[in-house]
Amino acid sequence: MAAFTPHDASAERGWPARVLPFNPTLRLTAGLANTYRAVGAKQSLPRHETTADGRLVLTPETPLLAHRYRFMHVLVESDLSQMICAVDTYRHCEPTAEGRRQPLVAIKVLNARHWALGAQEHERVRRLRRGGDGAHCAHVVLPLGHFEVGGHFCIVLELLRELTLLCEAAPPPVRFAGGAAGDAGVGGADARRPGAAGPSYASPRRPLPAAPGLSPPASALEPPPPPLQPQPAAACARLPLALVREAAAALLGALVVLHDQGVLHADLKPQNVMWAPAGGGGGGRPQIKLIDFSNAMSVEETAAYFDTFDVQTLGYRAPEVIYGAKFGVAIDMWSLGVTLAELASGRALVQAASRGGLAVQVAQLLGQPPPRLFGDAKYASELSSLVKHTPAALSVDALRQRLTAELGSGPSQPEALLVDLVARLLQYDPAARLSPAQALAHPFLAPLFPFGALVDRAPPKPTPAEPPPPPPKAEAKAEAAPPDPEPTGSPPVAASTSAAGGGSERGDAASEASEPAGDDNGASSSAAPPPPQRKISRKRQAPGAFWETGATTK
Repeated sequence: MAAFTPHDASAERGWPARVLPFNPTLRLTAGLANTYRAVGAKQSLPRHETTADGRLVLTPETPLLAHRYRFMHVLVESDLSQMICAVDTYRHCEPTAEGRRQPLVAIKVLNARHWALGAQEHERVRRLRRGGDGAHCAHVVLPLGHFEVGGHFCIVLELLRELTLLCEAAPPPVRFAGGAAGDAGVGGADARRPGAAGPSYASPRRPLPAAPGLSPPASALEPPPPPLQPQPAAACARLPLALVREAAAALLGALVVLHDQGVLHADLKPQNVMWAPAGGGGGGRPQIKLIDFSNAMSVEETAAYFDTFDVQTLGYRAPEVIYGAKFGVAIDMWSLGVTLAELASGRALVQAASRGGLAVQVAQLLGQPPPRLFGDAKYASELSSLVKHTPAALSVDALRQRLTAELGSGPSQPEALLVDLVARLLQYDPAARLSPAQALAHPFLAPLFPFGALVDRAPPKPTPAEPPPPPPKAEAKAEAAPPDPEPTGSPPVAASTSAAGGGSERGDAASEASEPAGDDNGASSSAAPPPPQRKISRKRQAPGAFWETGATTK
């Protein structure tokens, strides 16, 4: 049947769709345009909002981050980032006590103004993992992934707990605002410390050049807000000696991995030391890990901070950074010594709110720094007048006595060994501090594992010196000597030996070869006898006595 054609149908819009009553397209799409307009008028999906100061707005109605992570609560936040607890909806785990079958993770959400810092931290840890296998990085927290949402760089990390929660005598866990008790998360600050608003966030760090392929958004190029003013640290829980020993071994293992690759952590402190519960990658027992690499840098990058020396948290800052001298990986060993002292005593070793106050407190603990170390440093002129009333630098023995009183250590040998380890880390001279490998061989860590047996502490054996050839001067004089009355057919070696020996006859040819030749004035050969080998006493002595025998490492 022919279709009905109305009068002047070609002038009607939509012909013949509106004319044919049985058109399937018209029936299937009826009202679709009105539906699109209604959906467009409403917000179909909630968007991620950012406040004026660059913080990501997080509420219970926040949609899935990266279409995967469900926001639970905020663990801790600072002017640089927010650490949140989230559920990974893509993974499954054994049912927990609450019946949850999806694991929890920690997500570090960088402020929109500090996008470059987040990208730099992730790139640094990625290179660290690429340089060593998983076993070597067991005590270093590694990212599980990263993504970007609304101009915020986000790093997914393993959810860890505060180190003080391993101690049975620790105070009740602190409940963070909007969070659960005990789950401080990676990078969580110690809430018992006023002013510690997150790890290594005492002042915003200047970002280094971005890695290839990473381009920060426009909001990341805005100037950062003014830095937070650091405040004195309050008292924290005192850990048992066995836990301090495990923490020391774990941190030294992490520093070995970092320093072998030429990387400085540059912000080692108790807030950046956490532990993974048993079964969460810890091999059946809690595993202590070093976190927060937002301030990490390579040895080549340290020159970028020689203008302001704004590295390390103030209370854990090494003397070379305080006085404005060139620094290297040894600054981590100073921070380790201060951290171990704080974990063992339950209180901060030094408390200051300025560079000058910190220099005075360190001088009161160790004495004046030697002028040869920081005489040409940037801040030496203004700090030397503040510390000139303090006594001279203490020796290692005197520093042990001072630290014994400061830490409240008892007379037991393990506590004395801990004091000795801390004293050898807190040295003005960076070259005099123990390296991570040397510190692992310290007797304080022997109950955990005989690390010292894996380190060759004996001095290298001297190679025997070969007798040098006769000097040319002696040969020339031997040729100029008067002719010997012996027959002309005598060997020239005998004539040369007779002249070199001052005219004395030697019948044994072997003895002639063993005697070095000399000149007419009786000058001996330049070959020196090999130095005597230094014997290492392995007899157990007083704490620290072994380290005074000149032990060396490979």
